[in-house]
Amino acid sequence: MGAKTCLLAQVEGDARQILSARPALDEDATARLVAALFPGAVFGRERPAAPH
Repeated sequence: MGAKTCLLAQVEGDARQILSARPALDEDATARLVAALFPGAVFGRERPAAPH
């Protein structure tokens, strides 16, 4: 199986243009949004470390 990547963006304007400017990302707001959309899911900084 290949890796799967998803990008969810809530923007006002052209997402491509906004992202090409490399804005500072609000990780806390992102974590709150994902937690609200997927209650109980493990993601981001909370993901357990892979076994060695």
